[in-house]
Amino acid sequence: MKLPSPSWTITAVIWLMVVSMGTAEAGMSPDEVKQYQDHKKQAEQGNARAQANLGFCHEIGRGVAKDIPKAIEWYRKSADQGHSAAQLKLGIFHAEGLVVEKDLIQSAEWIRKAADQGNLVATYHLAHCYASGEGVPKDQVKALSLWQKAAEEAPELIVGAWHRPAWPGHPESQFCLGECYRNGEGTPKDMVNAAAWYLKSAKQGYNPARVNMGYCYYNGQGVVKDYVEAVSWWRKAAEEGLEDAQYALGAAYRAGEGVEKDPATAAKWLRLAAAQGHVDSITSLGVFHEFGVGVPINKIEAYAHYNLAGITSELAQKNLAKIEKEMTKEEIAAAQLRTRELQKEIESKIADKKAGK
Repeated sequence: MKLPSPSWTITAVIWLMVVSMGTAEAGMSPDEVKQYQDHKKQAEQGNARAQANLGFCHEIGRGVAKDIPKAIEWYRKSADQGHSAAQLKLGIFHAEGLVVEKDLIQSAEWIRKAADQGNLVATYHLAHCYASGEGVPKDQVKALSLWQKAAEEAPELIVGAWHRPAWPGHPESQFCLGECYRNGEGTPKDMVNAAAWYLKSAKQGYNPARVNMGYCYYNGQGVVKDYVEAVSWWRKAAEEGLEDAQYALGAAYRAGEGVEKDPATAAKWLRLAAAQGHVDSITSLGVFHEFGVGVPINKIEAYAHYNLAGITSELAQKNLAKIEKEMTKEEIAAAQLRTRELQKEIESKIADKKAGK
């Protein structure tokens, strides 16, 4: 699995650490309007934290009409005073090139300012800049060092009345460290270290790490081979909707590895992954329909799945060429129609997921 692209959004982690606004759901309740007015009053008096909060309100339309240019204006006021969350936000806007001009160099500069203040989410994003060479010279060793910094755990610390809770490390950075050790990027390949970092991330609920941890156990890489443990990690991520995990879990049920063999349950998990556009799952469902694995034999469904997956999958293309020779012209015409229907069904489900439905 390749390194995940950083999600150019302010995560809950950032705002819990430095803004503490509560939930980020849009709304215009009296309490939210009052909160906005309070932030505005303090922001106009020069309070950097209030300015960042005000920018956030304008960004999501909380207590005030949504207004991204106004949000950027307040983020900039806050960032100029050194507020790390606002600096990170400006970096994100410049990386996206939305509303403000896309400028990867300026993006990296703002992200670095935030990272230099100890904002670990910014440190994670800065590492991605170095790993990809966006806005800074590409430097995998530097990226590794930054991810290491964000990934490290910190113990609970109490000094007088001051209390810092224990910090388990930034899970996305822990995952990226695992990828570096697995692929030998910025460091020699080391599957034991890779699995150790995946595990730290997976224990915090980061689903891509759960998937990779499952494959570590499945293949015996960095840990003792254990199919049951592999399935356990895949199931956690699959139940939260990650298509890679749903595919892996479906394959496990098909083969009877780590679970009792159950083709019908395999088909169920593959359908969930296929509904998100997962090409290997769509191809596998073609096989299931062709040979009656967990579903009735249906050449039209098999053809449609192969045809749709064949846009990018060589295996699906080969399977399609083979099954096409066994079908009549009428069956092929019906299967091509079914392909278009299947594509629309998947596109609709993907759109619903993006819309939060």
